[in-house]
Amino acid sequence: ISPHRTARRSGPTDAVYLGLYRRELFYRVGWFDEESAVISEEVDFYVRVRAAGGLVWLDADLIIGYTPRASLINQFKLYFRYGGAKVAIAQKYKTLINLRQLVAPGFYGVVSVLAIVAPFWIYAAGALALLLAGYVVAVSVCAFRESALVHNLSLWPKVVITMMAMHAGYAL
Repeated sequence: ISPHRTARRSGPTDAVYLGLYRRELFYRVGWFDEESAVISEEVDFYVRVRAAGGLVWLDADLIIGYTPRASLINQFKLYFRYGGAKVAIAQKYKTLINLRQLVAPGFYGVVSVLAIVAPFWIYAAGALALLLAGYVVAVSVCAFRESALVHNLSLWPKVVITMMAMHAGYAL
């Protein structure tokens, strides 16, 4: 999980939500690139900030409200766009922002390969079952924790489904 999503401590990070910038920074590294993917133009900016020796700093004391998408399909589409934008940034700079970006696509890639091979090889079927069970447990634990943090365990199943939709959209 990106540090800006949990904000448990202040410090350097790869991205922040709703960043604040000094004007001088834009003169030093350039403005937002209007050719970059609109949904990740700040990520493009952060790559240039770090390349120029700057830091992207997360202030954990800031409290920022966020209104989630109104439907599961809209949340899926948002993360599909995020994933596509990350690919565009990686292509532009010939590098990944961080290895975390490969987790969802890597997971779904392995699941896809195992699903294709599973009917023909019992070990692939077993590996697929274990991988999917582990994923469901991990997502369920994380969703439980997030639901407990806001003192609303009735959110738990919805958070599980939403997290899975976000992972799938990003990976695709």
